[in-house]
Amino acid sequence: MKECINVKSIKHVNVITILDYFTIQNSASATFCLVTPHYQGGDMEALLQKARAERTYIPANVVLLITYQLASGLKAIHDNGIIHRDIKPKNIFLTPQGQSLVIGDFGLARNQSSITSRGSVAGEEDYMSFEMKSQKPYSSLTDMWSFGCVLYDTPALKQCKTYLKDMKSHGSECSTCRSKKHRFKSKINTVTVQMARKSINEDADFRHTLR
Repeated sequence: MKECINVKSIKHVNVITILDYFTIQNSASATFCLVTPHYQGGDMEALLQKARAERTYIPANVVLLITYQLASGLKAIHDNGIIHRDIKPKNIFLTPQGQSLVIGDFGLARNQSSITSRGSVAGEEDYMSFEMKSQKPYSSLTDMWSFGCVLYDTPALKQCKTYLKDMKSHGSECSTCRSKKHRFKSKINTVTVQMARKSINEDADFRHTLR
């Protein structure tokens, strides 16, 4: 509940607007509900699936726009003391024209101050940081790992776990990984490449931060 009050206070174009929230209580359980606008442009997961099905890459200018707006929205969330804990394409909603995005679904969000020394596991495994998977202490940098995965997925049209699997199996300088890096870089703006690589780091202390 406290997290929703904090999120409701965030006024940012790239963060979903929480219009209201309430709890439906019955004898067996309670269901917490959020009232938000409906974004007719769908979500980023649908955008990626469409591009994969049509075998067309998302234009570089759109990738850069996604990079900037996602970073801007995530910074606003972190500046308000919230860890989202479930950043992934399915939780990033688009306007009908696809010209802007908003970060949504704060069902797993927590105040940074409420995270204990042993962090709980939350979110989708494919976008989950190493420290969260290991139930180690974590901070807003766990969102940065997920952010990096989304930045990789968007231009490459492949889940980041494919790239990470190759890195683990063959080492960071294997020929397969180098060729993937080159293809990755050739399709998108250098800013997106650098932010993705610096965010996908097993050591949270060396991840990219939003300032």
